[in-house]
Amino acid sequence: MKRSMAITAAALFTLLFYSNVCLAEMQCNGCHGTSGPVDYRPLDAASRSIATGGFQGNHRTHLGNGATTSNCTICHGNGADTGDYLSRHRNGIIEMVANINNSPKAGGATYSKGVFFNQTSAPVMGTCSNVNCHFEGTTPSWGSAVFTLPNDCNKCHGAPPAGGSTGAAGSHARHDLYYPGINNCQKCHSSYATFQHATSAGKRNLKISLTGGGTYSGPLNDYLPSQTNVFGSCSNVGCHFNTTTPTWGTSTPINCFGCHTLAKLMASGSHSSHISNSLVPTMYNYTANRSTAGEHDFGCSNCHPTTNVNHVNGPVLIDLRPVAGVGRLRSKNSVAITASGVSGTVNSGTTGTPGVSVTCRNVYCHSNGFANTTSGRIYAVTPDWYGGAFTGDRCANCHGNSPNSTIPGSPAHYNANALGQGAQGGHAVGIHYKRIYKRPGGLATAGNYSTASHGKSTTATTIGCNICHYTTVTSARNDNNTVCVTCHFSGNPFGALTGNPGSIADKSKHSNGTIDISFKPVNVISKAQLRPNSFVISTYSSIWKRNAGYKVAGANDSAKSALNTATMWNSSTRTCSNVACHNGRSVKWSDNNGTTSCISCHKEM
Repeated sequence: MKRSMAITAAALFTLLFYSNVCLAEMQCNGCHGTSGPVDYRPLDAASRSIATGGFQGNHRTHLGNGATTSNCTICHGNGADTGDYLSRHRNGIIEMVANINNSPKAGGATYSKGVFFNQTSAPVMGTCSNVNCHFEGTTPSWGSAVFTLPNDCNKCHGAPPAGGSTGAAGSHARHDLYYPGINNCQKCHSSYATFQHATSAGKRNLKISLTGGGTYSGPLNDYLPSQTNVFGSCSNVGCHFNTTTPTWGTSTPINCFGCHTLAKLMASGSHSSHISNSLVPTMYNYTANRSTAGEHDFGCSNCHPTTNVNHVNGPVLIDLRPVAGVGRLRSKNSVAITASGVSGTVNSGTTGTPGVSVTCRNVYCHSNGFANTTSGRIYAVTPDWYGGAFTGDRCANCHGNSPNSTIPGSPAHYNANALGQGAQGGHAVGIHYKRIYKRPGGLATAGNYSTASHGKSTTATTIGCNICHYTTVTSARNDNNTVCVTCHFSGNPFGALTGNPGSIADKSKHSNGTIDISFKPVNVISKAQLRPNSFVISTYSSIWKRNAGYKVAGANDSAKSALNTATMWNSSTRTCSNVACHNGRSVKWSDNNGTTSCISCHKEM
């Protein structure tokens, strides 16, 4: 009996001894990891499996490859006894630390089921709150679908960070307009390409690495929601034209001058002729026209792309394509412009080398403005953007002077012979300003005297651009007009008055995409008087008033009604009516293509 008991005791001792040896040698992956390859991390699965070691959870997305037993204590164990948790946790109880991941928020980060709870074959998963690796937000339930890039970046701090309980907004939203999507986060945070940056959140400085050697001045250790977020500014960053930026998080969006100072813009190519020399430009994605009487001021996207992402991306891009939704001016550019890119891109409407020499062509702002469609429009070549200038007659560079004299346009503008010989007619200089007979005989000539055919404003109206486009041009004299220069040149004793080029009175009405018709409110005066027995016909006497008699010094006929745009011009039909110039007859612009005969206005003769 004693021998039997001794044998049994020895057997039990042997069993216990070897059992203890086996337990001591067993590793974590023996129960809930994997052996091939060896991985201590619990295997995530939909349910508990003794065969694979898997059970519900997200352990493998929270621990990286090569994790050791010490990594478990970030969440598990309880205070001082975390060191022996690894061997003693096989007691049916899951223990959690009181402050998960040593989160810095007051009160710590906790698991919703407490610091310990029983294992069960049908667990109900909980959530973490205030944990730094989830930007102090409340997590999804443990075991939920794994976060994926890029859709789930907003689960912790917004994408871009949105402020409030989800992170410090700063100026992230504004930058997302220019650099949308999480891939562009790396422009400032080059190491943030995966979720791995979350595991050390709140335990290390924010990583800011600006391309091109730029620097950030603010503190880097205060970015969690529970912290007081103090922002700095960036310096020497190319996307801000190497200027120092406003403080990150400034509520008022930066304007164009925040990067491009007015001095820089005015010195950059021909911007000074296209934008205001005092006002902040309309933002990059605008095709507005804010020109005033004194200066042109076109929105940036009349020449540059309308999409923010094409701004601050390095090269200066030009987009002149007349596509839908680009504003009145760009929509009237030639359909021959089919490409965009840096200056000189084929079919972009530009030629030359960026930063050196560039000209534009096929753009409406430098055209004759003729016709409602591009089919009849002639486009001029601009001066060189870098230091070029119009030479000679500035008006003639784009649309002739008068229009169609040197560049084809509406024939009704031009007057080749002042209707004196029944050839091509049009609007220029005056009503029968040539071949007007004076008494007792001979032809009246131009001059500043009472019997002159034209040239004296009180006895004969000079018809220039100002008569029909008075809100745009107010100057009556235009010595560069191809009709005027036949007499007005230096040395001619009858027309040597020079130095009166036509000028734009209101640039907001110039190059605005609309042909602005505005009559000068004057009673038109003419020296081309009908004989008294013809003048009494009501067609003439009801419209014209005879002054000082017939063909005597100071004599002329003046319109009884002043020109009035509202009552005498129909913009829909492009028709003049009740105008003394045509003896009260309605005339549609370009109906006769500029060819006018005597009977066009004198049907009674």
